[in-house]
Amino acid sequence: MTTRTLAAIATVLGAAWWARAQDPAGFTTYLIGFMTQAEGRLPDGSTQPQLQKAHVANLDAMWKEGLLVASGPIGDTGDLRGVVIFRGDRRAAVEARVAEDPLVKAGFLQVSMGPWLAPVGIGDEYKKWAATNPSVLDRMRTYQLVLLKTIWGAARLTEDEQRTFVQQIDQTVKAGKLAVAGPVSEGSDLAWVLVFTADAAEADALAASISFVRAGKMVAERHPWMVAEGVLPAGFKVPMP
Repeated sequence: MTTRTLAAIATVLGAAWWARAQDPAGFTTYLIGFMTQAEGRLPDGSTQPQLQKAHVANLDAMWKEGLLVASGPIGDTGDLRGVVIFRGDRRAAVEARVAEDPLVKAGFLQVSMGPWLAPVGIGDEYKKWAATNPSVLDRMRTYQLVLLKTIWGAARLTEDEQRTFVQQIDQTVKAGKLAVAGPVSEGSDLAWVLVFTADAAEADALAASISFVRAGKMVAERHPWMVAEGVLPAGFKVPMP
């Protein structure tokens, strides 16, 4: 990724980037969903394992239909239980299918979704591999998912803070420690999603060094995220047109 491209993307932190006619070169808009646990109720005649199996089958069906490009469980014990990434141009279809998910219908999962501007190619290599290896089990990899959340009432981000953020992301990508990253929209406190290839301790250190975090304007929340090998690109470079 070039610094010029990163600078262009960084400006979305304070702008209505989703209103642009086109995404930046090398990026596309996905729907990212966060599955949190809730107090549900088993339907009559159903068991929790049956609902879980049907939930996995629903995700698999959405992947085969091309709606889902990535999914995986969260490896800690908090309320966030999984993260899913869908195509961004099929929102109505995605929302309808998610609403019919057995764990969602029974109230055991709640799913919040929003547009996520991120590098193209998420899920592409895995889909090719799966097509040629239908009987081979997935090899799971644990990434470190970092959610940058805005602290409401904090001062606006300065140009120096944004410039430093751009440089930090650029250096981390070049060092091979960041798989994908991009901003999220739709009015929540979540501003950016970053997926590190570094281990937990290093991801914590990298997140803590982010200019917005150091300035007390954002907080970084990290979760181990397990995804099949090949789902996420091996870094991202975006040449300017």
